[in-house]
Amino acid sequence: MSARSQAITKKNFTELADLAIASRHSAWQSSILPRSHATTLNAAVAASASRNPACSVTPEVENCTIVLFRWSYDSALNECKQNFVCRENANNFQTKDICETSCPPVPVVTPAPKPKDCNYWLTNGHGCYTYWFTSTYDYWGRPHPVMVYTGCGQWKRKLYAYDMRTRKCIEITRRGYGSWK
Repeated sequence: MSARSQAITKKNFTELADLAIASRHSAWQSSILPRSHATTLNAAVAASASRNPACSVTPEVENCTIVLFRWSYDSALNECKQNFVCRENANNFQTKDICETSCPPVPVVTPAPKPKDCNYWLTNGHGCYTYWFTSTYDYWGRPHPVMVYTGCGQWKRKLYAYDMRTRKCIEITRRGYGSWK
C-alpha cells in the first residue's frame, strides 16, 4: 500500500469515527434532554466543532521570548478580551474582529428559573416586594395580624399572606372569574 493511499484511508477512518461519535451523541441527547436544551446543545457542539483550535489554548505569558498586548479568547468569560499573551501562543489575534470570527461565543444552556414560594419572598424579597398589614378573624371574632406581600420580578403579580400567629405563609389564589396574572 502506498503512502498516499494509507493517508487517505487514515483520513477516512478519522471522519467515520467522528461521524459515529456525533450520531451517538445526538441519539443520547434526544433520549435524555428536552427538545429546547438539545437544540441549544447541538448549536454549542457545532460551534465548538467549527472553532479554531487556538481558542482552547490558554493565553499565557510565562517562558515567552516576546510578550504582546493582543486579543485572545477567554473561555471562562466566553468572549474575546485584550490582554498580555506570548507571541508563540496560538490564542493570539491582532484585532478583536479576527478573534471573534475565529472564536465565536459558545451558546450557553441556561436553566429555567426555579419557582419561588412564599417563604422565599418573605426572607429574600427585601426592598423589592410590596407589603401591607391586615387582620383576619377567628371563629370567636378575635383579630390575628397578617402580612400580605407580593413577589418580585416575574413573580410580582403573585400575592402571599404570612399569618403571624401560626407563623405560616400561603400563596393567595383568586377563585372564580379572572385571575391575578
